Amino acid sequence: MKQAILDLLRELRGLGKDRRTVEKDLHYSPNYIDQALSKGGNERFYLALKRYREALAEEGQYRYSEGGTRTAGSGTAMAVSEPTETYGGGFWKQIPEYRSCNYATQARGHAMEPLIRQNAIVGGRRLDDPGFIVYGEIYIIQARNGMEVIRYIRAATDAAVVLLAGADESVPATEMRRADIERVYHAQFVVNPL
Repeated sequence: MKQAILDLLRELRGLGKDRRTVEKDLHYSPNYIDQALSKGGNERFYLALKRYREALAEEGQYRYSEGGTRTAGSGTAMAVSEPTETYGGGFWKQIPEYRSCNYATQARGHAMEPLIRQNAIVGGRRLDDPGFIVYGEIYIIQARNGMEVIRYIRAATDAAVVLLAGADESVPATEMRRADIERVYHAQFVVNPL
């Protein structure tokens, strides 16, 4: 994991994004990257870096060439190595009702119990328009800072904010600014551990 993170950081550096800029853009504390690397890195941070790189591509800060390599503004080719396997091997593609799902993740924590237990696999379909949310449904929410949660989404009094609520209604919902949401997946299935 550490080497994969270093490779992404090297690629971002070639695009003019040093570690401090990446930390600032992803809303991490100063020296977070150094601390994460000293511990061998982690998958959530790696995925946050990948999404950051993709966001730069969407903004046109670098582009893909026909050969599958990316080129920065200088035209220098950079090798791309991304895992091609989907979490859980994409087993749900064999189940007709879930073929529209294009993402799955592992649940962490107890906020959605008993419906979604710790280490359950939750699959969802990406919303093309994250502004179109059916309140009261369960979603996988990926924030711009790399955080990922599985929660009910509820309306807030402020239109620029949504409320993320767990299954336990005695615990207050958490506010999240819509601008901080990177991706939203409408949950379609849950595979709870035995």
